[in-house]
Amino acid sequence: MLNENDLLFVRNFLNTLSPKPQSSSITSKKMEEVAIDLRVVVPCYNEEKYLEECLQSLVNQKTRYQWEVVCINDGSTDRTGEILESYTKYDNIKIIHQENKGFSGSRNRGMQKMDCRYYMFVDADDILAENAIEEMLQIAMEYDADMVEGDFKTFSDITEIMELKSDDTKTMNEIDQNQVSGYVWGKIIKSHLLQHVDFPEGYWYEDSIMGYLIAPRCHKVIKYDNTVYWYRQNAKGITANAGRNIKCIDTYWITELMMEEREKLNLPMDIKIYEKLLDQIALNYIRTNQMEEMVKTAIFFLTVELYRKYATGFSTSSKYYSILEKALHLEDYSLYQDGCKILWNKNVLGMK
Repeated sequence: MLNENDLLFVRNFLNTLSPKPQSSSITSKKMEEVAIDLRVVVPCYNEEKYLEECLQSLVNQKTRYQWEVVCINDGSTDRTGEILESYTKYDNIKIIHQENKGFSGSRNRGMQKMDCRYYMFVDADDILAENAIEEMLQIAMEYDADMVEGDFKTFSDITEIMELKSDDTKTMNEIDQNQVSGYVWGKIIKSHLLQHVDFPEGYWYEDSIMGYLIAPRCHKVIKYDNTVYWYRQNAKGITANAGRNIKCIDTYWITELMMEEREKLNLPMDIKIYEKLLDQIALNYIRTNQMEEMVKTAIFFLTVELYRKYATGFSTSSKYYSILEKALHLEDYSLYQDGCKILWNKNVLGMK
């Protein structure tokens, strides 16, 4: 086991390469009287190529509910601001221009006003499916759901959406908190769940708040088995290129932050969060696997310390977690690599 000085050295080493951002997810926003049913937040940064497709998918929504779109122009240097201004002719589209604050800063700006029943987040290069708002809000109102999660499909060109036929069944069922997917888009979320939570600014993988701070506080989640969201596969995006960027170290930093923030919100550690932490450790390994060996080893030692701090006394009967659990207990780096690969493959293949 590394002593405190060794761990401090390891932490400083990672901080030198990619400093842990100092922002927090914990905030406090004033809940106001409900004025509208839904607010859709769209962060926009240099999205002139795809922005109009996204905005058209929003203005074409037909619904009986009261809703608005808030687009945040996050210091764009291309025609994004000009395109956004052309949509101010629609009464329910609001435009905010700000200096660049990043993806989290844009989303946080869009949810400063807590006078809506639900929030939805849409990325500016993606597309909202036809009638998504009407269908999801109808379900939310009928079941008084804290969250409604729909299905999504990926695409790379707008013509694919026109050509693909839907095989959706349009069924719905209540699901457990731990079954909620980790991304914030493709959902509607009750605003009170966001009152004390912001997206952590300066971090990659800011959607981590969904699995650690939002979904665990839901009492009722409805899964809607119909495509409500079209996610664009972007070859230039973070997801496609993270492994080649030292900033991918954030995957560990944000895991650490999420466990700290759960403690501040008095969210209990249980077997579901324990298994989620193990899944996250495996994901962190995959995300950083292209880094130099010293970086991966440093993340391993900090991960062992994090595991001992928050997961002592827990264990799972699932065979897929056993090798990783053993590796973390024994501080065995080679076994840790094997355990992460096994768990990652299990999650990718959807094995039980």
